[in-house]
Amino acid sequence: MSSKFLVVEDERDARDVMTRLLTGYGSVTAVGSAEDAISNMSGASYEVAVIDLSLPNMDGFELLQNIREFDQDVHCVAITAFHTPELQQQALQAGFDDYYAKPLDHRIFMNKMDQFK
Repeated sequence: MSSKFLVVEDERDARDVMTRLLTGYGSVTAVGSAEDAISNMSGASYEVAVIDLSLPNMDGFELLQNIREFDQDVHCVAITAFHTPELQQQALQAGFDDYYAKPLDHRIFMNKMDQFK
């Protein structure tokens, strides 16, 4: 069984890397903004949403709130290049299921994603 992943990352190179990493685990839809993510989620269901916390216009925290309004079951994973222990705690308290600092340790990240296959 494969999973459906939504990647929300505004930087193209990071979005492409994430897409390549996840493709072996299921289908991947990758978008560059929170607004595009909301549009995609209204017409499809995903098992996992990987969300960059630093998005233009609407950050990852705001996107998480929007997602939770219409899909409580999607596993939301925060990623950020601006890691601090405080930000990690804030993300988890806000309702993210997991948190990863960039650059990602691909082995640890993919082991976690393997749970969704």
